[in-house]
Amino acid sequence: RGVQRRAGRRGALAAQRCCCVDGKMAALSSEFSDLVGIKKQLISITALCKERGLVHSVKWASELAFSLSPLPMSELPPPPPFTEEDAQDLDAVTLAQSYFDLKEYDRAAYFLRDCCSPKAYFLYMYSRYLSGEKKKDDETVDSLGETLPQIQIQLVPYFSWQTFVVLPKQL
Repeated sequence: RGVQRRAGRRGALAAQRCCCVDGKMAALSSEFSDLVGIKKQLISITALCKERGLVHSVKWASELAFSLSPLPMSELPPPPPFTEEDAQDLDAVTLAQSYFDLKEYDRAAYFLRDCCSPKAYFLYMYSRYLSGEKKKDDETVDSLGETLPQIQIQLVPYFSWQTFVVLPKQL
């Protein structure tokens, strides 16, 4: 029933987007009529995501912003606000971001542990999360690495170099 409901919504949205009026395509929706506003939001989001180390979000937002027409200098969005908490944590956040960019998540989290700004707290929690994921992946590789030589030993008799030698036909 839930699948039918979702399909019904998709169908209704597709009908809104694709309807033709007098041979011309109707506007996608009123939400997308202000492309300048969307471009400004994408530029702001790119800066905010970059500060937080969200590299895939930065890539996605940058690609979308690139697909829209460039903005004149007077219409560029202002930089994100800088609070007193951000100023107090600036040195620690800068150091932690450098460690984060090098994928040294434990070090990044260590230097952010006493920070109080929301940006520092996000980077601290994200560093801890990525550190755990990295350790989990390393343990998985280590456990697979122990069984890999056994598999190779079993495959060696079946795939020796002599099997693949192609001798030319004698005429």
